[in-house]
Amino acid sequence: MNGNRTRLMILVIVLGLVGCRATAPDPAVSPADVAGWLQNMDSLEAVVQAVEAEGTMEMTTRDGRHERVHAYWAVARPDRALFELTGGPVGLVGAAALDGRRMVVLDMTNKVVRVGKPTRRTVEAFAHIDIEPADLVATLLGMPRRLPEPVGHPTYDSNLRRWRIARRDTEKQLLQVLWFESDGRLYRQRLIDKKNDDQLEVTFLGWTQQGPEKRPYPGFIKLVHQRTGAKLTLKVSGSPRFNPSLADDFFSLSIPESFQRIDLPDAPAE
Repeated sequence: MNGNRTRLMILVIVLGLVGCRATAPDPAVSPADVAGWLQNMDSLEAVVQAVEAEGTMEMTTRDGRHERVHAYWAVARPDRALFELTGGPVGLVGAAALDGRRMVVLDMTNKVVRVGKPTRRTVEAFAHIDIEPADLVATLLGMPRRLPEPVGHPTYDSNLRRWRIARRDTEKQLLQVLWFESDGRLYRQRLIDKKNDDQLEVTFLGWTQQGPEKRPYPGFIKLVHQRTGAKLTLKVSGSPRFNPSLADDFFSLSIPESFQRIDLPDAPAE
């Protein structure tokens, strides 16, 4: 009996030691390295101003409804975006545009157009994710929007087994937590909006070097809105195009006269 108990205690100790080794940080990485990764990511803000890409878009609404379509998207700093959604033999099923002045969402199936100012609420009318236009654009550029104030020092998150660093915008009551892989690639962003008691989590996976200049871009982007449970997932196919020449009117959608118009809150006057 005592022998069995002794063997059990030894097994528990060994498993505990294995667990400790599994969650220990890579000794080759230091907090200074993590701060350097963040600086490198931020430096791309001035270099990458726009991206065109395409792939699969999957959306889960707050009421649990699931949609999956092929999508083309183009985004440009600070807050312009265009989406075209196609599905099966019917071709174009929807489109949405942010041009800095308004948000236009076309539902080709039901012949409805929704128009509103570019706000997080109107973005939700299209993507089902409550997110500021500038944050959506930054996310699809593969680099979260920079917040001005660092918070503490980089630390190792033993639960996620990744390095973590945080920063905030005191005026806007925003806290941003970023996790990095041991090779310096961004893994996750958690954006906490204390003013609205809200939280958005974005996961980036499948990073590759793209284009002649070998710019990093994720192959998988998943946004999860914590309060509503809504999800938006983008799986990239092909190679994204960095800094394409896109005129301002590229991000505008005309409103078909035959479509029913629904003005979202604070819709701008024509």
